[in-house]
Amino acid sequence: MPRRTLGECRWALWGGARHTEEWARTRVADLEQDRFAELPAIRSGVRGVQSRVGYFEANRERMRYDEFRGQSVYAGS
Repeated sequence: MPRRTLGECRWALWGGARHTEEWARTRVADLEQDRFAELPAIRSGVRGVQSRVGYFEANRERMRYDEFRGQSVYAGS
């Protein structure tokens, strides 16, 4: 779900421009390592982005991927 939601943010913000693929990969890596600092920065008036960023903020406790992997627990969607 996080990859898809970040992809939706990417499309809403930039129409999926190829140069933004790296942005999305970096945000996925941030989420996987419990680094959420970049997410509030992408909030904007762009339709759909705020609700998707809100998804990450509301589900942060369940997206502790780095911690889960450290416990050898599968953490994927």
